[in-house]
Amino acid sequence: MKIIFTLFCIFLLGLKASFGQKVSDEGLQIYWKKMQNIEGGKELSYSELMEIWNSPGYNYYSNQNAYQDTYNKYYNLVYLPNLQDSLQNRLKNNENASFSFYIIRYLNEAKQKKIELERFIQNLKASNIINKGNIQAFKYLPKISKSQNDNILIAFTLIKPDSQTIAEENLILIDLLSAYKLGNDFDKLLGHELHHLYVIKYFSKLKKVDKYPDLIYSIHKLSLEGIADLIDKNDILIKEGKSDDEKEYCKYYNESKNRFQKMDSLILEIVDDESIFNFNGRKIINLFPFGGHPNGLYMAHLIESEYGKKGILKCLSNPFIFIQMYNEASKQNPKKYYVFSDVTMNYLKKLELEWIENKKMLLH
Repeated sequence: MKIIFTLFCIFLLGLKASFGQKVSDEGLQIYWKKMQNIEGGKELSYSELMEIWNSPGYNYYSNQNAYQDTYNKYYNLVYLPNLQDSLQNRLKNNENASFSFYIIRYLNEAKQKKIELERFIQNLKASNIINKGNIQAFKYLPKISKSQNDNILIAFTLIKPDSQTIAEENLILIDLLSAYKLGNDFDKLLGHELHHLYVIKYFSKLKKVDKYPDLIYSIHKLSLEGIADLIDKNDILIKEGKSDDEKEYCKYYNESKNRFQKMDSLILEIVDDESIFNFNGRKIINLFPFGGHPNGLYMAHLIESEYGKKGILKCLSNPFIFIQMYNEASKQNPKKYYVFSDVTMNYLKKLELEWIENKKMLLH
């Protein structure tokens, strides 16, 4: 009975948080229409292409002209009938795996799967996917005292195989191709992104600035992504038949001890000479590929195993607490986990006083 009651409460929370939240494929509908015109042999004008970039989801990139110009060029390559031989040559002969090759391959894959993708998004719109995503997000959230009445837009696009949350705009961008490949597990990815939005808007005490110094950004990402990855990345570690990206993810996860040791050394150098704060901060960002996801999950796993879910919830407001709790837990098994030096932890405490605002979390 207790389990049933708990599940019912989670369900009600999901209903509450989904108020005002909307799944949109408006940008995709414009995208497919324009691509159909190109397939008919018509090169689109700049103003016609801008109809895509002014649509929901795509308009997040509205001020990135170089970004748009790159895609506009490759739309023609992928879809114009008289360029199909050139397309196939580009796909076969690009051995350098350049960024342009990834764009072309991605757009071409979306073209080949158009019917399946359109069917998938229509099924999603007819489902209760937002409630399912919220149930996943609330697995690692306290109760939120403020009702989630934000007009959150969950916009699907076909731009790159990545999803992201822009909390200050109440916007979640979801890559349709990646969502399609996840199938029934898509609710976990949506939960991951919703978790980001709620943490940033309602729990985080990290000062809001346009751009964080690299060291602060790295600490923030390790915590933010590590906790959210508990929702949707656990299966990667035990999955058979991993993709190349999943293999890389697991590789970086397993290298966490060595990477934290290097991070410790770089911070110790900053302590000795703070003039290299930015220089070493950039090095620390480069230590954590995939935006800190795998190494953050490594830390979150240890915190959860040592302190339970309550330990994870204590970290939501403050990424420095995330590192502190990891470090305390690592001391229980220093042969397996890297323990940061006292000097580094004291320096991080100094940064915490500078970067964490003193405000109450919205809990009850």
